[in-house]
Amino acid sequence: MVTNYPHAIASQKGVRTTGEGAHAEGFSGRVMDSLRQMFCALHGHDTLVTEIPDVANGQVWPGAYVRVRRNRFIEEWIGRENELRLRRVEVSAQLREAAKAGDPDRGAIMIGQTAGLIDRVEPAADLVRQISRDAEAILRERLPRLLAGARP
Repeated sequence: MVTNYPHAIASQKGVRTTGEGAHAEGFSGRVMDSLRQMFCALHGHDTLVTEIPDVANGQVWPGAYVRVRRNRFIEEWIGRENELRLRRVEVSAQLREAAKAGDPDRGAIMIGQTAGLIDRVEPAADLVRQISRDAEAILRERLPRLLAGARP
């Protein structure tokens, strides 16, 4: 059976969810291990929509929100966005440190509602090869029938 591949970008670093797993490029070592464990442990109720990461980074678009992983950082600032605006420089530095350390509890992890579908992390190249194999199988299976039914 061929799987559908609904894509949702989860990070600017190249982590993508597909319902088949998260795909990460640009991470290594302890950071990658931490992200891999975090992504695989998520379920659909681990996210919420908020402006907290944008406020912390000074990149607020009025009326625009982002879906993030619910974690200690987000919980700390829910309902305290005005204080966050006042402490933006300090908190933004803390976010950068959390990202460098690969700390998924103290960072702002942008991730979609499909978070609960991630069950493994693998190289994107492997995903592309699998999609190509699946597409080829579909074409080999269905194309002859489609052509047989076609009229000149």
